[in-house]
Amino acid sequence: MIVNKRITTILISVLILAVVVLLIAFTNSASAKADATAPLPTASFAVNEDGHTYGNADQVEELGYFPDLLSVVCEDGTVGYAYYSDITGVQPKTPEEALRLQEANGGKDRTIPVYKFDGKTVIGQYIIHGIDPKDMNVKYYYSSAN
Repeated sequence: MIVNKRITTILISVLILAVVVLLIAFTNSASAKADATAPLPTASFAVNEDGHTYGNADQVEELGYFPDLLSVVCEDGTVGYAYYSDITGVQPKTPEEALRLQEANGGKDRTIPVYKFDGKTVIGQYIIHGIDPKDMNVKYYYSSAN
C-alpha cells in the first residue's frame, strides 16, 4: 500500500511538472508569434510627391535625423513646413568663419517662407529672431585643444 501511494505521488508530480512545462512552452510560442505579427515602427518621415521628406521635431528625436521640411508655426499661428536648410541657414566651416557670420548677422532677424507639405505652396512666413551676441552677458571661449 505504501508503494502504491508513493508511485501515485510520483505520477501526480510528474503530471503536474509536464503541465507546467507545456504551459510555459505554449506561452513563449504565443508571445513570439504576437511579436512577429506586430507592426514595425515607421523608420522614416513622410515623403511628398517631389521626394522631399517632411515631419516634426518629435519625429526627429525618434528617427535621429531631420526631414527636408520641418513643421513650424507661422507668426500668424498657421502651421506649415519650412525647409530645414532655410532654418539652419549658412553653416560655418571653421570657428573663424562662425565669428565672421556672427559679427555680420548678429541681431538681425531672418524671415523664411513656410509651405504646405508639398514644399511649393507658400502659406506664410517664419521669423527667426536674431540675438546680438554683444547684448548677451556670456563669454565664449574657443580652444583648439582636444
